[in-house]
Amino acid sequence: MVTQEYYGLVDVHVVRHFWLNSNEEIQHAVADLIDDVNEIVKSRVIALGGNCLIGYKIDINGFDQKENEVFMIVSATGDAIKVAKQKLTI
Repeated sequence: MVTQEYYGLVDVHVVRHFWLNSNEEIQHAVADLIDDVNEIVKSRVIALGGNCLIGYKIDINGFDQKENEVFMIVSATGDAIKVAKQKLTI
């Protein structure tokens, strides 16, 4: 693969507040939130014209749980680029 073009930084921050029915649901809630963040990042890369994200980093910046109430802040960053297959010459 060879980089054809650099489109810049993709920076996403998501704040989510939700209620849980049980402590077992927290794992599913975190997984669902990270899936949502990944989809947002993917759509931003595509909107910029890219087809690849490099240097991807995702952080849970805030997590607060009081009884069944949960508040989370998740940030994701990376660089959007366009890559193409490289032709090999022998």
